Amino acid sequence: MQQRHRALGFPYAVLRKYSDDNGGKLAALLTYYGFLSLFPLLLFAVGILTEVLRAHPALREDLVTELVPHSLRTDVEQAFHQLPPSGIPLLVGGLGLLWSGTGGVLAGSNALNRIWSVPYRDRPALPSRYGRVLLTQLVTLLGAFIAAGLAALSSELLHPAWKQRLGSAVGTFTVIFIVLVLAHKLLTARPRPVRQIWDGALAATLVMTATLEVSASLLPLLIARSGPVYGSFATVVGIFALLYIVSQALVFSGEISAVRAFRLCPRSLWHDEPTPADEKALTLLAREQERLPGQRVSVAFDITHDG
Repeated sequence: MQQRHRALGFPYAVLRKYSDDNGGKLAALLTYYGFLSLFPLLLFAVGILTEVLRAHPALREDLVTELVPHSLRTDVEQAFHQLPPSGIPLLVGGLGLLWSGTGGVLAGSNALNRIWSVPYRDRPALPSRYGRVLLTQLVTLLGAFIAAGLAALSSELLHPAWKQRLGSAVGTFTVIFIVLVLAHKLLTARPRPVRQIWDGALAATLVMTATLEVSASLLPLLIARSGPVYGSFATVVGIFALLYIVSQALVFSGEISAVRAFRLCPRSLWHDEPTPADEKALTLLAREQERLPGQRVSVAFDITHDG
């Protein structure tokens, strides 16, 4: 039935592709490295805003308020005041923070190349890989600054409160979608055209925008409910929970685009009755293991298809 009806077959094919790629592990790695990258990048962003907006302290305060989660604001501000005030030490410290925040983007790069079954032999060498990662990181930070600026502008110009939230959400949605498309093209060794990735990026953008919009009220709730069990670690647990939602959305968005682009639908429920889409998916998985320039992996199936 699901093979005859795309409305059923496509979601099942996405779940199968997610399982084939160990999507749960990819999302867990994104969550873990994203958490480790979060604080250094927030500190780096606050430093950039402080240096650029020295003559506009009120604007700097508004942008920091929009950019840094309330539960982390005190820690970020205290850490910022411990940085060197200026000169070469400040530059070295800033570069160190930027480098410390590469883990999440590296995990995203590995996930995208896995989802798109890019052979290891075609993946970028170390210098090129980190160049792509740093460029993606800067694009993401620029997007965060723009989204924070739009949110602050909405709060200033729009009334009543629901219009402010709507304006902020629209701005955030637009920025996230553009950043996701650019990151997809930068981090994938074989960049896909926009027509193949827009649907997955749209799905991830919807989830991420909704998560960010409700996080102000959701995060304190998660912390409060985790408090009796985790005590002082409740804030960490709450942030991990939100990052895991975002990471799952990112992985599933890639799987949606890959299933549509590779035409990996419909899939079979039974291992002894594979469809052509099953064979193509398994072939892509096998060819992903090509590691040397002259290495080619071929796949053969003994099962014939009826009709």
